[in-house]
Amino acid sequence: MASTRTSARVGSVARALQRSGSGVCALAFEGLTDPALAGAVDVLRWQRLGQLDAAADALRSMGAHAVVLVGSIPKRLLFEGAGRFDPDAAAAGLLGRIGEWKDDALFAALAEWLEAQGFEIVGQDRALAPLLAQTGDFSQRAPNAQELGDLAVGRRALAALGRAGIGQCVVVQRGCVVAVEAAEGTDATIRRAGEIAGPGATVVKGVRPGQDRRFDLPAVGPETIAVMTAAGATCLAIEAGLTLVLAGDETRAAADRAGIACTTFVRDGEPT
Repeated sequence: MASTRTSARVGSVARALQRSGSGVCALAFEGLTDPALAGAVDVLRWQRLGQLDAAADALRSMGAHAVVLVGSIPKRLLFEGAGRFDPDAAAAGLLGRIGEWKDDALFAALAEWLEAQGFEIVGQDRALAPLLAQTGDFSQRAPNAQELGDLAVGRRALAALGRAGIGQCVVVQRGCVVAVEAAEGTDATIRRAGEIAGPGATVVKGVRPGQDRRFDLPAVGPETIAVMTAAGATCLAIEAGLTLVLAGDETRAAADRAGIACTTFVRDGEPT
């Protein structure tokens, strides 16, 4: 199910699934999904966001049996409750049963509904394993001492914020957490950090403690590097084995051109 304003993430996912021998069909949402996604999948169906029964019918018509939930939907569409978000009775009932509109709760409720319709939910951690970051640096330049210090601060902040269900990214400069991701997304967080602290920041991104790893794994790609370059951020640190690296060669090349250090970390208690 494709729900992103650009096709980069979903396109990378589609190619990874195709390399595994799977046929790939996708649901795209009007006003959100890049039409270029059609070139990366076998079949594409367009839907209005919030029409769950129609989405299930479309999946059946395409012969889909298993579903990978990927992409992002701006949370403001749920809060606005109008315009591009047009909930049918199934969607309205689902949202009404959720006490808190946190990402984990929303994804879990959607997955449960899809399973009740007869679809298998395939976790991102399993379906997209080839895209997960490996341990170590993945740029020409390794982090310097200042960036490693900021990484240590960012890891502690990320773990604390994640336990409260707040985002997957923090930005640190000279030991100070200057921006924290909430509902606005990683790119907006990095831009805000650049406006607050100027160049030289370290971006730290990873899963929330206890996060259901079937959904919403953190992801970085060439767009992340472009935003960091514009904001003057100099180091990207992501959680090994749990963060998707999209268009890996392109991401590394962009980081090397910008002189950005890219590395990974393993959270305490996690396997390498």
